[in-house]
Amino acid sequence: MSNLLHSNFSRLWKNKIFWLCMGGMFIYAVVYMLNAGQKTFSYATGEAYTLEDYYFQFLIYAGFFFAVVSSMFLGTDYNDGTIRNKLIVGHTRANVYLANLVVTFVASLLIMCAWFIGAFVGVPALGFFTLSPANLVGYFLICVLLVAAYSAINTFIAMLSSNKTITVLISLGLTIGMLLCASLLYNALEAPETINFYDGISISGVTAPAGETVANPNYIGGVLRSIFQMLLNILPAGQSVNVAFLHVEHYYIMLLSSVAVTVVITAFGIVLFGKKDLK
Repeated sequence: MSNLLHSNFSRLWKNKIFWLCMGGMFIYAVVYMLNAGQKTFSYATGEAYTLEDYYFQFLIYAGFFFAVVSSMFLGTDYNDGTIRNKLIVGHTRANVYLANLVVTFVASLLIMCAWFIGAFVGVPALGFFTLSPANLVGYFLICVLLVAAYSAINTFIAMLSSNKTITVLISLGLTIGMLLCASLLYNALEAPETINFYDGISISGVTAPAGETVANPNYIGGVLRSIFQMLLNILPAGQSVNVAFLHVEHYYIMLLSSVAVTVVITAFGIVLFGKKDLK
């Protein structure tokens, strides 16, 4: 296992895609936070923005960086025949799979850290975090385990697809699909239970006299709301949206969800990879 990890990390440090994604994430963080620093006050709420209002918003799009790096890096193993060589010299399929998962996780974690470092450029304009130390630690733990879940999914795809191009397309397509699904779930859950009418206009297909409050027909309640919330907590993209907008209520649920996704998908992936024909 140690030889596999050493080989994987030696390749990673020489991988141009990895360094391009690292640099791209860092530059994106700096530019984004400098722009955020120009809007430090909300006219809608009358409150000043703080660092955390912007700091975690990269998570919404980070999945694309993770998908590109993992699919390009692991896809090379099939294209160059490296996987067969690893098995020929005596490494087990489970060890090969886990070693690739570890390097994917570390690569994705470093890309995330590039944002964390670059985003501190916003401190002079927005100040430091106002979250309590316990909440801040909770957010960072969610980010780390979220990366693990993304890594498990991307490794699963890369290890079962023998074509690098197809691997990239599936990984990016799944990332887009999860993000769209998470956005729909989040928007549905954010719909208010009631609608306040100020000018007697029609809102969400409902018309009422000015000053009247009526039930919102688009409000999700009951069992369906619990299902939507559960799906949002399980989906890595859903967790990304929750963290980005600081809507985390139950830290342990999101942490356990990421662990469960990582373990289940990895176990399933090892079983399927063990049966895969590598000829």
